[in-house]
Amino acid sequence: MILPNEKFKFSMIDNLMFPLSSEMISLYDEEKDWLSVRKIAIEKNLAQKNAVSSRERYVNEVLSRVRYLSETEIYYFLNQANDNEQHLLLWIALCRANRLAREFAVKLLRESFLNLKTEVSFDDFNAFYFDLSSSNSELDNVSTQMKNKIRGRIINSAKEAGLLTKDNYIQPVFLSNDFCKCVANNSPNDLSFLPIYDADIKRLLQS
Repeated sequence: MILPNEKFKFSMIDNLMFPLSSEMISLYDEEKDWLSVRKIAIEKNLAQKNAVSSRERYVNEVLSRVRYLSETEIYYFLNQANDNEQHLLLWIALCRANRLAREFAVKLLRESFLNLKTEVSFDDFNAFYFDLSSSNSELDNVSTQMKNKIRGRIINSAKEAGLLTKDNYIQPVFLSNDFCKCVANNSPNDLSFLPIYDADIKRLLQS
């Protein structure tokens, strides 16, 4: 298991990037080497960007996330997961790779859900960010423009994963026991990136 990235990252250039992520995961299934996947993805312009520098940025961004998926999760993504589960796996990969997304998932999205709050607004994110910065001084040095940009990326990624509606209402997830066991076998705590009750997680893992 690759340990989650503990550094805050502010270079998030897009949301879940589902098409590119899916293609690179499929390539990995063939190549079994992420460096080879990176080379092929850039050469074949899987990111569909004109400039080589843009291709590299998008491929590197996806690679920084999907490399956190275990071999079992990759197999599940390609052979068992439905569309919704594939998006959830990419959300989990993002949270592992991006500490701010992970903090958002656990301390704002899921906590709001557990406390029976129905939505997550931009103001909620700003308050969450302020609280987080009180114990992480590096967050104070981020410009307002960059802060707003990554706020939009994270919230839009949650929407793309089906965790928030277009109006920022929280959507609880209904998971299969196979999905839960697949993720839990790699890192049990990572199911907390999703709006789901502990009792439901326990029940699914025991079934």
